[in-house]
Amino acid sequence: MKVISILPCILGLLLFINPANARRVKPRKPAVDGKIWYVASADGKRVLLEKDKDKTWSIASLSKMMALLVIVEQGLNLNDKTVLTDSDWALAAGGSRTRLKRKIPYPNKDLIHAALLGSDNRAVLALGRAVGLNAQALTAKMNSRARVMGLKITTFMDPTGISHENVSTAWEVSRILKAVSENKTIADVMQTVTYTVVEKPSNRQIVYNNTNILTRESRRAKVLAGKTGFNSAAGYCVATLLDLPVYGQVIFVVLGSSGMYQRFADVRTLQAELDRIRAAAARVQQAMTPPKTTPESRRRVEPVQMRSEKRSRTPASK
Repeated sequence: MKVISILPCILGLLLFINPANARRVKPRKPAVDGKIWYVASADGKRVLLEKDKDKTWSIASLSKMMALLVIVEQGLNLNDKTVLTDSDWALAAGGSRTRLKRKIPYPNKDLIHAALLGSDNRAVLALGRAVGLNAQALTAKMNSRARVMGLKITTFMDPTGISHENVSTAWEVSRILKAVSENKTIADVMQTVTYTVVEKPSNRQIVYNNTNILTRESRRAKVLAGKTGFNSAAGYCVATLLDLPVYGQVIFVVLGSSGMYQRFADVRTLQAELDRIRAAAARVQQAMTPPKTTPESRRRVEPVQMRSEKRSRTPASK
């Protein structure tokens, strides 16, 4: 199994340092718990770090990114209301629990926040029906959208990610993430830290905290988009687009991490590895740069040379 490619680490840093010096920096395997990881510029042209980015893996609720992309592109009206039905509960069996209730009309704006921040499976199914797509039709649209995007491995068996057969690769997940980040409706929701649903007519409040806890660490890096996922086949997963100082927009995908918080620790570890490689390359570059001769040093040398020349001419004049 490939552990980590030296070349991507070097190629990714060509943006920031001299290419010749980059090759002198010794890459190492970051202490990442996840089975698969991928770090690259948002456009995918510069791979910074990766391990098994093309390996097929179950993606759990990362599937919801594609589901919501299809739903919003179908013309979802956020101001309309949708009622959750018994069929939503039946189709979401085996997944996480919900705090939403049957037969209550929820604004679609509330449901999209429930789906993306709280990863609510029933909210996804309800939003599909809001644009005229039952679960089967929504799944078919998701697969068609993947093919249009040129994604050859990505396959969906259900819209929510409950199915272990919803699979992709880290690289293809990054392309889905990039697509949703360019959709303002979805990106705005993904950047939200906390959202409160006020249920009518009871006024019961449901508070959704974004499962992507990196949104709470804005001082480190701004989250532009992101989604988490988990099932027993996928492990703990996260895909997030960060705006980093120096690097700009960088995508991080971690699949198969062992813990809810470990996946975010893995992202931080990968960030630290980027900074380590860049700092090391900068030191190499600095060490190879010859010191500059200042005007002051030249002025100090010139009189000595002149006196030396004068002394050397004295014997010749005798």
